[in-house]
Amino acid sequence: MSVVVISVSGTPVTDDVLIATAQFIVLVNGSPGQCAFQVRDDAHVYSFTSGEPITLTIDGTLYWGGYITRARYVYPLSVMDTTVTPDTVSRYWSIEGVDYNILFQKRIVFKPSDPAGKLDWMYPVDEWDDTIINDIFDNYLDIAGDGLTRTDVQRIAKPILDIQGVTHKVGGMIASAGMTWGEAMSAVAKATGAVYYITPDKNLHYVDAGTVTSAYTLTDRPYAGGTVPGGGGEVVVFTDPFTRTEVGGFGAGYTVIDGNGEAYSSVNGSYAAVAARASTWTVVAIPHDLIYGPVTVQMDFWVQSLASLQASGWNTFYYFEVGHLAWQIYIPTTPTGSPMDALISVGPGWDDVVVPVDASSWYTVKATYDGSTSSAKIWKRGTTEPSAWQATDLGSSEWTYGMMLEVDALTNEEGAIDNLTISQSNLVYVDTFTRDVTRGLGGDWVWSDDDSRTRDAAKANAYVASGSARLPPHPDLPLTGDNYESFSNPGLAKRDAGVLRFDVWIPALVEQDLYKPAIGIVLDHPTTPVWTYVGRDYPGGWWVGPWEYQTDPTVTRVAFAFDPSTWYTIETAWDVDRNTEWRVWKQGATRPTTPTLSGQLTLNTPLNAGTHTWLDFWYGAVGVDAQIDNIYLWDPAP
Repeated sequence: MSVVVISVSGTPVTDDVLIATAQFIVLVNGSPGQCAFQVRDDAHVYSFTSGEPITLTIDGTLYWGGYITRARYVYPLSVMDTTVTPDTVSRYWSIEGVDYNILFQKRIVFKPSDPAGKLDWMYPVDEWDDTIINDIFDNYLDIAGDGLTRTDVQRIAKPILDIQGVTHKVGGMIASAGMTWGEAMSAVAKATGAVYYITPDKNLHYVDAGTVTSAYTLTDRPYAGGTVPGGGGEVVVFTDPFTRTEVGGFGAGYTVIDGNGEAYSSVNGSYAAVAARASTWTVVAIPHDLIYGPVTVQMDFWVQSLASLQASGWNTFYYFEVGHLAWQIYIPTTPTGSPMDALISVGPGWDDVVVPVDASSWYTVKATYDGSTSSAKIWKRGTTEPSAWQATDLGSSEWTYGMMLEVDALTNEEGAIDNLTISQSNLVYVDTFTRDVTRGLGGDWVWSDDDSRTRDAAKANAYVASGSARLPPHPDLPLTGDNYESFSNPGLAKRDAGVLRFDVWIPALVEQDLYKPAIGIVLDHPTTPVWTYVGRDYPGGWWVGPWEYQTDPTVTRVAFAFDPSTWYTIETAWDVDRNTEWRVWKQGATRPTTPTLSGQLTLNTPLNAGTHTWLDFWYGAVGVDAQIDNIYLWDPAP
């Protein structure tokens, strides 16, 4: 078991930290990461102040370093009498912080010998980037007390700045007096493609974007790039304990799609809330890709007090959609007292079931869709989960938004949710390409000797960066012909029936080539393969369907409307008889009910050995990288 040590001002506090509340986030390219955690302080021995250093080490390795930005008391119960024995009442410290990258925003570029001077930092066109960065670090920042070093500032390129009024012949302006250190760093990095950041040991790094420095791939999708352990057992695909602090929205990628906007929603470090106000409600999209098939959702929700009951309009109300699962909980108008009757129901029938609940209390809801039946139940948080489902309905509720939740407030009391978890039992493979690989795709993908133009894996042109798998164009290759690279996935066999989904980038028209780019995934099989290809057609359209050069006699690829410079989601669903449907829609938009193409596949020719999955990249001589992302494979619903 790993040894985790959380320290404040050099003093370990780990033994008193409520680990479930601890969250340490690292961001990229100079953006400050955040942390949040609670420290139990029954004996009132702790005292924390803003500016104190925080560190996180795991097995002796320093992973996070920064400063306290906010420290405040919180209490374990909603109402506590602190007047009788104020020195012994149970309390927690709620700690929030930022990592050392905040210094990019807080340190100003200036000349110490002339602090008030309005100066520009101009460098000649042939000056190297590391020389510029080191000069600013050494001579034009007040960082003597910050303990910073700069032992990993690499030489990447000579920056030519695209600044109005400045030509490449005379170089360019990196900074003016009053600009932040981060603005100066960005001016250089944008021109060279490098990345920069301050490490937990306070060392400035400025390195090539392909440089791998992390000991681990940090991701909220722990099985990205491989088969889900257990062959598709229950897997948590999304979780949110709401331990961060946000004002004006839920943050962390949630977006408001209906209701009264972000102004009345927030996260306070313990839960997410919609503020008390007449007729206030918020609908947010959950920041996770659309889910197919069986799914389970669990979440805590707040039941209002008796004092805030309303004689008209809804009282407590929560609504949730995840894939084909939808449920709602609400308190009808004018309840007579506590316990009051809550009504819970699931789609598509929405038959209300009465469940008594106590006022001013947290409750837990659990809902599931198993492929044929939707079910839900609630219980008071911290008590035993009931064994039986309270609300059930045959069938699924076709999504309106796909991944969303609604929280309603009352005139005198906020609506609140906490501890959201989404899990699936039929997800058998996922790859969201959160790693960085300079040659090849990493994960379970293996460069193919039979189906790649490059000579060997060491010369593979495909790579993974910025959250997607990519294949660059090659100007030395002809406009037509077999310019491609393929990767097999021996651990991923074709399912008898299932759903495949992935995202592709459709570039601007001027960045497309003749018939390229094209990307395809083949779920290979000796007699019943399933193909999904998408690509550029002549004279500039895009198509989706079976394999381009092995056209199925009964299913012909079709064109679809598209917007250039846009990500699109491609989905293929098939049954045991290979009745197949292909769908195309803009990434993040509503999944279309009507398929883009459908038919029964009859071609029985495997792509290669017929035993596993293939990913094909086809590229041309001009344009930008072909890109694919977010590959998901689900078994069919039971």
